[in-house]
Amino acid sequence: MPCFQWLNMAAPGAAVDLRAVGWGLCQDDRCADCVTLVGAATLRLSQWRDLMRDAAQGLRRRALVLGVGEGHVRARLLALGFGDVVGPGEALSEIAVRASRIAAMADSLPRHQRHGPLVLDLLKREAFFDGRAVGLFPREFALLWRLMETPGLAVGKRDLLREIWHMRFLPETNSLAVHVSRLRAKLARVGLDGWVRSGPSGSYLLSALPPTCRVQSGRL
Repeated sequence: MPCFQWLNMAAPGAAVDLRAVGWGLCQDDRCADCVTLVGAATLRLSQWRDLMRDAAQGLRRRALVLGVGEGHVRARLLALGFGDVVGPGEALSEIAVRASRIAAMADSLPRHQRHGPLVLDLLKREAFFDGRAVGLFPREFALLWRLMETPGLAVGKRDLLREIWHMRFLPETNSLAVHVSRLRAKLARVGLDGWVRSGPSGSYLLSALPPTCRVQSGRL
């Protein structure tokens, strides 16, 4: 069953309640599979500010903004990375179709990600620097791919465990720290030392501006 979240404080009205067409209303604020419906007319200013933060890029991709009458405002919101924006009075059936399209597009990932000279290949599940494979294991690759989605922004320990290990609790083991240590060592071996940094409260981030790359023979 597809699921959606309603960002506004009040319950969704009948005109936008996707439960009437077979969707589930999710109460998990950390759910990465839901489409978020945003009622533009009743959203608080503080909520708009939260949506505009760099860390909310992923949320904006999965968000459908409802009730925006001005075309230039809709265009601006789309340019900011929202999944879709519709005007007032759209039929529930159309909202459901647009929400389904957002879910499908959000689940389709690009094959490559690039950060400076480092390229990740999703099909090969490998990182390449200057044409050389780094030699990552699957979870090391998944960890680096996730951090590369938001360079310069710390990703919390709980989020990494949920997204990569599919755990919804904090285990007693230090598996995450071990994988980060191995990832750092492999990146350092190809001249990418210092790219994965520690953040507050056990979080990690990829350096927004990659440090100078060094190899055994000197500068690149």
